[in-house]
Amino acid sequence: MALRPNLRPEYPVAGRPRSARSGQPPGAPVLDQTVEPIPRCSRLASQVPRLGEQEISHGDSRACSQAGTKPPSGVHSAAFLGQGEEMPGSVKSVPVTTAKRRPEVGPTRSIHQLKVTLRHTSPPVWRRLQVPSRVFLGELHFILQTAMGWDDSHLHLFSVGGAEYADGRVHDPWGGPSPKNENRARLGRVAPLGTHLRYEYDFGDGWEHELIVEKVFPAEPDVTYPRCVSGRRACPPEDCGGPPGYANLLEALTDSAHPRHTELADWFGDGFDPEAFDPEAVNAWLA
Repeated sequence: MALRPNLRPEYPVAGRPRSARSGQPPGAPVLDQTVEPIPRCSRLASQVPRLGEQEISHGDSRACSQAGTKPPSGVHSAAFLGQGEEMPGSVKSVPVTTAKRRPEVGPTRSIHQLKVTLRHTSPPVWRRLQVPSRVFLGELHFILQTAMGWDDSHLHLFSVGGAEYADGRVHDPWGGPSPKNENRARLGRVAPLGTHLRYEYDFGDGWEHELIVEKVFPAEPDVTYPRCVSGRRACPPEDCGGPPGYANLLEALTDSAHPRHTELADWFGDGFDPEAFDPEAVNAWLA
């Protein structure tokens, strides 16, 4: 079986020294090894009785996004988002509760418009999303994974207003306070108009997303939320070494004289186009 090529630079990344034991920056949140691995979106979907019969993965979502196709009928990746349920967090460490729902009429619902930019990418990878203001940050995590094209195979962390939020498996290695429960924090309460949030995914590669609340407005009738209204460029491949590794990958793929051009071109083939992005394909998975 072919091994995934190492795309990380041979030199250390400035400002992000890595531990020889863990491969993560000193002080980075660490995984509690006593809990089960992160549940995939398809596993969570199977725990919500109202969803469709088929299961999906975010890997399929990215392929659909680049191909410009829609998922088969009956498939729901985020149909539960914004509906008021508490999302399951860690399988063992975060209790699942049910939020009391308040009746809402479509035009009176509040919508957050977010500009999401993947930091340290050039040219930048970005998305513009419109999501219900009352979604929990745990629900926003799945929206971001789908919209960006990630596989949801690593830990994540939200930072906003001096507070941190996660799903219960992220802890301070120096014994400091753990992040707050993202499944009990609504977007509209922690991020009013003009707020800047940070969403970090994969502490090893260190993918940092900057979220800006551009607008807050009433929901439009007959419009399905969440939705992606615009964006540019494809999501980087998982485990490619973060921004430095992704820059090395793009350089090697575009330069036929690069010493690793043949190796990486054979690995990724013609299926990866860094300029490809289709918001309608994303919306098909969010619907």
